[in-house]
Amino acid sequence: MMITEADAPRLLPAFRGKKGLLLFRLAMKITGLDKANLLHDRVEKSGAKPGADFAHGLLEDCGIDFAIGNPERLEQLPEGPFIVIANHVYGHIDGICLVDLIAHKRPAAKVMVNEFLMWVKGISDNFIAVNPLTDNGGGATPASIGGIRQALAQLHSGEPLCIFPSGAVADIKPREGWTLSEREWQDSAIRLIRKARVPIVPIRFFDSNSRFYYLLGLLDYRIRFVRLFHELWNKRGSHPRLGIGPTISPEQQDAVSEADFGAFLRSSVYDMPLPGEFTYRSQLWKKE
Repeated sequence: MMITEADAPRLLPAFRGKKGLLLFRLAMKITGLDKANLLHDRVEKSGAKPGADFAHGLLEDCGIDFAIGNPERLEQLPEGPFIVIANHVYGHIDGICLVDLIAHKRPAAKVMVNEFLMWVKGISDNFIAVNPLTDNGGGATPASIGGIRQALAQLHSGEPLCIFPSGAVADIKPREGWTLSEREWQDSAIRLIRKARVPIVPIRFFDSNSRFYYLLGLLDYRIRFVRLFHELWNKRGSHPRLGIGPTISPEQQDAVSEADFGAFLRSSVYDMPLPGEFTYRSQLWKKE
């Protein structure tokens, strides 16, 4: 189970005592975390191993089968440390998907995610939690001291690190034609990537959550969070598309000035064309 009633008091002072417990139970239903608990239990009881196998089990149970463009690049991942950079459009299944794909080939791979995903105990060892600290207000960023230290240690140990450089889920921009886009990628993430000087694998998620989810964010990000786990259940039978770009070598990075490096990284993701062909995740590897 992800979250139990024993966790309630430490999550929020309002959840303390008998009345607080009732409020906690109501909150679990409103947010959909009660269903997420059951999902976690089902995958655990299925015998899924912690890590990539568990991540795949979660997506499989939800009926989500990612469509992957250029899947052969998963077989060409660099040896030693490397960094995966990706856009952040979902807030949950994108992080889970990266564990499924990257940790399948490199079991010690870690993904920097918001703290709440650490509740998913079956894959928490593949996560590095980031606190809701920011460079420019709002959302989570890899700037948390603990997170940044773990990220550097991960690379120094010769293992892969996956980062969502925006540090926050994409938003709808009313002043930009109601388009969906991320905020500026965080300076702290760009500096980490520049300093690491390891190969970079760009990944782009082409689809998104429901329009309603992002519209809630115009009211308040906390209201949007209430909807987040419900966005798992409306994707049953879907094939969210992602593309894997060509690896960017350290030498290619060196050719880009420090001032242009952030824009260079972002364009490697956002300028990635929609692949002409996709392979479903279920067709790549069988569960072991």
